[in-house]
Amino acid sequence: GFGRLIYQEVVMRFETFEHSGLSVYVHVNQANPDGDRLMATGNIVINNVFKVRDIRLLKFEDGRVVIAFPSLRRMTGEWVDHCHPIDKSFRDAIKEAFIRRRRYILDTTRPATLPIPARPQGRPAVA
Repeated sequence: GFGRLIYQEVVMRFETFEHSGLSVYVHVNQANPDGDRLMATGNIVINNVFKVRDIRLLKFEDGRVVIAFPSLRRMTGEWVDHCHPIDKSFRDAIKEAFIRRRRYILDTTRPATLPIPARPQGRPAVA
């Protein structure tokens, strides 16, 4: 039924892995098709005690794929991460988990077959 579909949708969007004694839960919120610079967005939870939101998987024109953590722009114009892995192998493990989840979601999700209905003319939009 409908509940089973929702359960399957949630299950396919996350995975867990272990790294240096840490349990890492990766949840992909959005997976975009090939060709988009923003490949995926999501969150991680480390040891069920620390959550990082708004992580982005980006692909540049030269083919590089990077994982970008939440950041802010200083008055100098420089971008600085709020938080990020210090260990390169941990950063790479997170990136690979995002890539796997994105690929799995895109491979298993069927495109919508129903057209999106147009809003009726003459009716005001709901505020």
